[in-house]
Amino acid sequence: MAAVSLLAGPAYPASAEEHTPSESASDAPTASSSDAEWSAWAQALDEEAHSTDWAADSAARGCELVSIDIRYTTVPESDGAPAGLTIPIVERSEDCMPATQLESAQNPTTADLAALASACASTSGPGTICLSRSGSYVTSSFTYRGSGSRTGFIRIYQRSSSSGCGTGSTIATGSSSSYTNGQTRSVSAYAGYGHYSASFWRQTTIGHTNWGTVCDTL
Repeated sequence: MAAVSLLAGPAYPASAEEHTPSESASDAPTASSSDAEWSAWAQALDEEAHSTDWAADSAARGCELVSIDIRYTTVPESDGAPAGLTIPIVERSEDCMPATQLESAQNPTTADLAALASACASTSGPGTICLSRSGSYVTSSFTYRGSGSRTGFIRIYQRSSSSGCGTGSTIATGSSSSYTNGQTRSVSAYAGYGHYSASFWRQTTIGHTNWGTVCDTL
């Protein structure tokens, strides 16, 4: 069965994002599915995006939800989807506790400990990129820990195997945002169970550069 992925493209946010089915999710439609099946699936994803307690999801990663935006991206008709069918992408701004502070917190909860178990990696710039799952959604977050401000975006990928840690087929690209010290932003997108990676792409004068990548099987 098919998962939904963004069409592969250059390393910068596209002005119009599209998703292309891949092959990992057991509950996503295929090219042979009916329009009704596609529509029911998209509606279920939309309902999940609006009913999920995203504040609790942030708290499970040691973060406090600051703001949330649910936007939509189109599923291409060439993959069998009805014209104009869209699915949600959830973007959040968060205030996250550093792992060292979380470890020293008094009486840490199960949610606190779950945050420590997230797949995270330090980036070449001063920051951390992480991956986690919430229901049908895979989430990547980036926290900036440097001086001044930096602008960039998060991109989530699906990988064919768990070996190594590189990028793959794009699942979702977050909005380009400016980060100041301690600021965290996250992107949550539909993904079936499988192998994933995420990168933070920092804006430069001539494009974008990959600051770092994290991988996990979710």
